[in-house]
Amino acid sequence: MSGLEGSGKEPGAGSVFARKFRIMLEVIPHPQSGKWSGTKLERATGGKVKTSYFSSLRDGHIHIPRVDKIEAIAEAMGFSPELWFRDLSWWQALHERLNEGEDVETSLRGYQKRSNGKRFSELLERLFKVKINEETGRPFTNRDVAAKSRGVLTEEDVVALREGRTANPTWAQVLVLCDVFGVDPSYWTERKNPWAMSETVLEAMEEQDSYMIFQNSLQLSEENRTMLRLLSEHLRRGQLTESDTGEPARGEDDE
Repeated sequence: MSGLEGSGKEPGAGSVFARKFRIMLEVIPHPQSGKWSGTKLERATGGKVKTSYFSSLRDGHIHIPRVDKIEAIAEAMGFSPELWFRDLSWWQALHERLNEGEDVETSLRGYQKRSNGKRFSELLERLFKVKINEETGRPFTNRDVAAKSRGVLTEEDVVALREGRTANPTWAQVLVLCDVFGVDPSYWTERKNPWAMSETVLEAMEEQDSYMIFQNSLQLSEENRTMLRLLSEHLRRGQLTESDTGEPARGEDDE
């Protein structure tokens, strides 16, 4: 029975990180004695990752592992911490290649974290443009992000990241930005278009009003598109308030 099956969980069960970890245990052998176990990983990490943590992560009881655990496991097993944030499909494809007899060591050992502050800053700027601070109903500011980072980021850190002056942000910074903006960690590492249309968007485009709004927005200036986005967010929030209270939402100017 494979390690994926022997974990006590079905291969699709648990958090995405648990599913990735179970694949790691299949495709990355222990350098001296077969497969990794909780005891072996605890020894290899110098006690940073206990046997109990190994079991909890493997079995899907830990939704998102701590940054220090991510780094310790990656170092012990011999791969770049960035691979933790590759899409699950990448790991599944790697596992399939291994089952077909292919040597996957090059994919694992040769993948090094790329110092690309410019690309990271571009991805971060996209989030500042399209994400709304639910508390204010307006786009995020540097101060908002710093305040929501629980002390991980200062305003100066946020500015440096946006300007591309920080080539290699720490995983703690990456994960806290994920929390603030509500994106998956793979957003920062995947090369695919992060704004690719989902099935929900495609279905909505079949509705006439939605399609007309989209078509009209294409002819607007960037400033006016931003205004349209803010207005739609305001209406959405008002609709949620109305549904929660059973009363029409009142604007700031209502008496």
